[in-house]
Formats: sequence, structure tokens, C-alpha cells
Amino acid sequence: MVHLKSTRLEIREAKSSDVKTLAEYQCDPRYLEQYDSKPDSRMIVSQAQEWASQSPRQNYQFVITLIGSPTAIGCAGVRSNNYPRNEGEIGIELNPKFWGVGLATEAVHSLTKFARSLGLTKLHAITKKSNIGAQSLVESVGFRKCSVKNDDIFFSKSVVEAQE
Repeated sequence: MVHLKSTRLEIREAKSSDVKTLAEYQCDPRYLEQYDSKPDSRMIVSQAQEWASQSPRQNYQFVITLIGSPTAIGCAGVRSNNYPRNEGEIGIELNPKFWGVGLATEAVHSLTKFARSLGLTKLHAITKKSNIGAQSLVESVGFRKCSVKNDDIFFSKSVVEAQE
């Protein structure tokens, strides 16, 4: 069972009780601006639990909480399925109430360290062209834009010698 800690965050395996909290912030209009359709929190948690039971495990989907609080304020993942060996994708979402205070950056640093511990040497991130905040986030932690396709921007980062 994976459990990551940073200065202000815990990044842990998803629990069934997280569905309600995820669903609550996923209704926020600021959050929904970044999605074509409302995400299904029940499906997200179910998928996370299924991935956690797989062996060998290639995909990790976690819940983000503030240290000492059981309440989900976001979710994040590292997925290596469908990527070349030693490569994977990182993704993160946060409750809009917690945007702009560095928590996403802190989470990405923790996930990058975790990805390295899995033996991944290169990470990818995908954002919508309209999601300026996500683009700023990934660029601020060393990802570089590598391509644009339709409405998506693709970023990559070597994590072999990454400074975290």
C-alpha cells in the first residue's frame, strides 16, 4: 500500500469514502471548465482500487489530503501502462478551493520522486490548451512542451537527475 507524505500533503490509496468528497468539488464551475464532461468520482475511486490490486502494478491513482485530515482535496496518479518501458504519465487535480497556494506543485514533486522509485526515467503530462494553470504548473516543475494535438498539449520531463 502506497502512502506518500510531503510538507503539507498526504497522497494515499483511494477509499470508497472518498467518492463523496471528490464528487463535491468536481461540481465546482471552475473545475468543470477544464473538462468536456463531469468526471465520475465513483468510477475514479473504483479504477484506483482495481489498479491497486493488480500485480504487477503499472498504474497508480491516489487521493490527496492535507496532513492530518481524512478529507480528499484532490487526486493524482502515475500511469505507465501504454508507455514505453521506464516512461509514464503524471496527472493531478485539486479542489479549486486549494488552487494557487503551491499544493499542486508539492504533489507533483512527491509524485515525481515516487515515479523515480518505480524506475521511471521519463514522465509525460497532458493538458488542455485552455488550462493555463496546468500548463504553468508542469512547466514550473521542469516539463517541456513537446507537441500539440487537437485541444491537447503534451509535455515531457526526464526524471533521472531531477532536482526535487
